[in-house]
Amino acid sequence: MLQQMAGSPLEAMTWAETLGAQGQGCLTALGVRGDPALVLTTAALDAGLLRTDGTGNRVRAAKLVILIDVLDAAPHPKRAPAPDRELVFTVPRSVEHLVQPRQRLDLLVNDVIARADRTLHIGGPFWNAGGWDLLKPVVLPALHIRQVPVTFYLHRSESGHRDVIEEMLKEARAHGSVSARWWSAGLPSLMHAKFVVADGATGYFGTANLTSLGLSEHLEMGVALAPTQAASLLDLLRQLEQAGMFDADPV
Repeated sequence: MLQQMAGSPLEAMTWAETLGAQGQGCLTALGVRGDPALVLTTAALDAGLLRTDGTGNRVRAAKLVILIDVLDAAPHPKRAPAPDRELVFTVPRSVEHLVQPRQRLDLLVNDVIARADRTLHIGGPFWNAGGWDLLKPVVLPALHIRQVPVTFYLHRSESGHRDVIEEMLKEARAHGSVSARWWSAGLPSLMHAKFVVADGATGYFGTANLTSLGLSEHLEMGVALAPTQAASLLDLLRQLEQAGMFDADPV
């Protein structure tokens, strides 16, 4: 993990030494924030590199540096190429037989939400009551049963039926922790991306609005996000919010 995140065995050794010397507080200086920081912190705690109070363990860090050096010198087995991620689709109902279940966009969206255990980020500029009816059987259990906080990314001017969004947020908030972020860059700019990210590690990204037509009738295309893609999407959203491109929900 250190080599993946740091970029090289030499940088991984530097990161290990820095963690051991400075503790958890050095992650921001190393450029690690958000969900990646949580993942790295958990792994460092499990490995004994960090103590439970966030301070570093210099002895453990020294051992890890030696281990990284040994592993880097060892012959590296050839890795099988990562499997291609198949596209998912929405097609009109009259030709839905052309799409296999594993290729259905709506099933991917529902599966991502249903598997969320820590966080959910859901975004799109257009919404309607039918789309919310398709989503809430998986969103509401995530909120109420698994207590997963949900953040919606919305467009104030182009979101379609504002009353639908208000009812959606009201119903969702009755079941758990819900935040809304409104695109505030000003017209003609539009928050046009449609996405769902669960736990910062998996998700959906594509052309389909999370509406009844987008999930069941239009010709739409999308893809399942890999962990790196999901993390980079959330990182961009955080940076956009820091830059004032999203307003917090006034409710």
